[in-house]
Amino acid sequence: LLDTLASGSKRLSRLVDQIVLISQLQSGMLSASAIQEAGLEAPLWEIIIAAIGLARRFAYRNPNVNIDLSDRKNDAPVVCNPLALKHALAELITNALNFSPEGSSIRISQ
Repeated sequence: LLDTLASGSKRLSRLVDQIVLISQLQSGMLSASAIQEAGLEAPLWEIIIAAIGLARRFAYRNPNVNIDLSDRKNDAPVVCNPLALKHALAELITNALNFSPEGSSIRISQ
């Protein structure tokens, strides 16, 4: 019962995050010009690492598929909305986790 509640809670949290992002996109808060004006500079590598953790929580199949991080540039900055970028990357990585065969590997490079 606790596992079912935890799983439902994760799905609901993800759905709420997606609704918030859609609202921000529709309102123009995440447009290119808005991000150029009000975006924050953040290390891309930190956002990728955080996105991988989030994606593993989101994945309903194969959350433990190996993720190969290549071409790492620790100091590469990006001007962005860090939360939105982390969530967007997490969605992509989640799809890769869910649809990768057992024993396979996912490669992420900058």
